[in-house]
Order: sequence, then C-alpha cells, then structure tokens
Amino acid sequence: MTDKGTFTIQAPEEPTHLEVSTVFIDRYMPAANGTFVKIYLSLLLCQKTHPERLSLTYLADLLGETISDIYRGLQYWEREGLLLIRQGEDGRIVSLTMLEPEADDEASAAARNLRLPEPPAAPAAPEADLDQLFSVIETYFGHPVSKAHVELIEYLYGELEFSEDLIDFLYEYCVGEKAVSRPSYIRQVALGWHKAGITTRTEAANEIALYTTEFQVVNKAFGLNRAPGKVERDYLNRWFRTWGFSAEMVEEACTRTLLKQNRPDFKYADGILRQWQAQGVFTKEALQNADLQHQVNTPSPRAAQNRPAPSGTFFAFPQREIDEDEEAELERKLLRKGRGAR
Repeated sequence: MTDKGTFTIQAPEEPTHLEVSTVFIDRYMPAANGTFVKIYLSLLLCQKTHPERLSLTYLADLLGETISDIYRGLQYWEREGLLLIRQGEDGRIVSLTMLEPEADDEASAAARNLRLPEPPAAPAAPEADLDQLFSVIETYFGHPVSKAHVELIEYLYGELEFSEDLIDFLYEYCVGEKAVSRPSYIRQVALGWHKAGITTRTEAANEIALYTTEFQVVNKAFGLNRAPGKVERDYLNRWFRTWGFSAEMVEEACTRTLLKQNRPDFKYADGILRQWQAQGVFTKEALQNADLQHQVNTPSPRAAQNRPAPSGTFFAFPQREIDEDEEAELERKLLRKGRGAR
C-alpha cells in the first residue's frame, strides 16, 4: 500500500472537546487491536482540530505505524460501521466521515413503545403481524428489540417487502449464527439479499451456503469441496478480517502453498500471509515488487558457480583438469608405493 495523496475528514459541527462514546468503549474497543484503537482515537482528534489536509503518511508518522497499518485500520472501522470512506476513481481516499457507534443492545420496553404512533381506530393488519414478528425476534436478543431494530424491521417489511419468515431468518442468521446485532450490518445483509432477488428462507440459506466469498476463494484454490472446520475458520478470520487481505492475495498464498507442499496446508499458507503482513505487502503490485527484490538478493546457482575463486596462496596455483587415464595411473602409483612401504 502506497500513499496516494491527501484527503479530507468531514466534521458535522465544530466540537468544543474530544468525546469518546461509552458505546465504543464497551462494544467496539475490546475486539479491536491496539493499532486500530489508536487510529480511531486519532481520527476523533483530527476531526476536532480540523486539519486542512490529512494523508496516510501524516497518520503513520503521528502514530509511529506503517502506511499499510493505517490503511487496514481505516478499512477495519469501515467494516465495523464507524467510518465511511469515499474514494476517487483512481482509488485515492477523498474523504472520511465518522459515524456514531450504535447501542442497539441497550433496548428497553419503553423503546419498543416508541415504534407505533397513536393507534388508529382500526389497526392495520400488517402492524398486528409485526407484533408477532417482534416477539419471535426478541428471543434472539433475550430482551425487547430496540427502537433502531423496530425501525429496521418496519423498513424491511414495508420498503423491501420482506416476508415475516424472511425477516425472521435474517435475524436468526445475523444475531443467532453470526453473533452480530448491529442494525447497519443486518441492513447490509438484507440489501444484498434484496439485490439478489431473494424472497424466501430457502433462497437465503442457499445464498449463505454458496456465496460466502472467503470460503469459496480458499476452497477453489485448495481444490476442496467442504465447509472449513473451526481451526480453518480461525485462519480465514485472521487472513480476511484481522489482517485485511483481499481474496486475490489469499488465493495467491494458497496457490503458492500447493506448489510448495503439493497439498492443501492452512498452516503453511498462514505463514506466507503472516510474512506478507509483516512486510506490508497487501496488493499484487506490492507482491511483484517484493518477489523481484527477493530475486535480486538471492544469487542463482549458476551465479554461485561463476563466483570468483577466493584469493590466497593456495588458490593462487593454477588448477589443471585431469582425464580418466591420468587418474587411473595416479591410483596405480599410489598402490605400488604402498606395497613398497611394507
């Protein structure tokens, strides 16, 4: 990752002091590594002080980190829903927008009561249906749904025209299986299903099973036809989420593993990606440069053969090649000399 220029950071209002949300501390900070936390806090500071221009280099120098670490940190917080990155056509970061952490697990009965306006004389049937749906979804949370989720569910039902069964499966998958309860994440999954034309629970289940990109990439590269086990899932989480490698780079690491080991080997691929991560190699272009540098620093066998002989008294004598007849004659002389010594 190279520094491609400067970019701005947007602030909605002129802040009077630096505030760190307790939601961020409780929900987001424990799962993030130290470097990513430093990046987030520094962005809050930059948003307050309004620097005219930011750059990856500026943040790297400020925190004593590499440019690739800064870039991966920005990507991490965008995936967590706390940062919006806008890039130009050339891939250069144009602006960053800080988003408020979501406290969707702080639900209460009072919050649920806010979801409905004053009841009309004749309640509409869909609202009664949603009451039942809320009751089902509450079982996934273990408490009443928050106002943010009430609004999201009404959006899914009214705007995207998801059925009750599909909304139920959406929450079962996101909250129950993936253990992610943020409304922004659930909305993103729902929009992906809507774009793919999914309208039933069965279609959604097939989408999850067949189009999980991370698993597909590794299975295809390694020639596997199965779901990964727990240890293998840990590797995948580290490659894609913790280290932030693209599918293209993970596929390349798997391919090199097969060429070297002649078999699928998650541990060996992990070693390759660990080395790239330490070197800040996250793109094909950077990998090509690293490979070229490695070739320059590693002499070929032919170059080693052509290396000049060491200097010194012994090596100063000219060396003469002998043929097989001369070698046989030398052996006979040595044998005769050995018999005479007896």
